[in-house]
Amino acid sequence: MRKRIFTVIYYLLPIIASAQISFKTDILGKQELTRQELSVQLPTHLDSLAADPYQRVKLCAVGGNMVFQQMSPSETFPYQTMNLSANVLHLRPLRSRWSCLMALGLGTYTPKNQLSSIAIAENVIANGALLFIWHHSKCLQIGAGTLVNTLLAILWFFQPLL
Repeated sequence: MRKRIFTVIYYLLPIIASAQISFKTDILGKQELTRQELSVQLPTHLDSLAADPYQRVKLCAVGGNMVFQQMSPSETFPYQTMNLSANVLHLRPLRSRWSCLMALGLGTYTPKNQLSSIAIAENVIANGALLFIWHHSKCLQIGAGTLVNTLLAILWFFQPLL
C-alpha cells in the first residue's frame, strides 16, 4: 500500500509543481463591491526550449476560474454573482518571429450564489480566441487576433424558447 501511494505521488508531483494557482481579493468603490477570484492553470504538455529551433516554448494547458462578487443591495443589479469558467489553451511557435495562441472556453454567470440556478439557455457562455504574436525582441511582443463569444448570441438565439 505504501509503495502505491509513493508511486502516485511520484507521478503527480511534476504536475502539481507546474500548476499555477492564484487567489485574489478586491474591495472596490462606493458600492462596497467585494470580489474574490480563484484561478488554476495546469500545463498538460510542455516542450523544452531545446526541442524548438526558435527557442520558444510550446504549451498546452487546461485552466479554471471561479469568481464571487458581492455588493450592497440595489434594485437594478443583483447583489451577489458567481462566475465559473474552464478553458483550454494552446501556444506554439510558427516562424522565427511569430507564435500562435489558441483558446477555447466555457463558463457560466449566475446572478445568485447557487449552482442550481445555472441554466444553459440563460447564463452559459462559450468563447474562442485566436491570437498571432510577433516577437520583436525578448522584451517586446505584440499580438493581434480575434475573440468570439456567445454571450449575446445565446440570449438572442434562445429568446423564442423562453
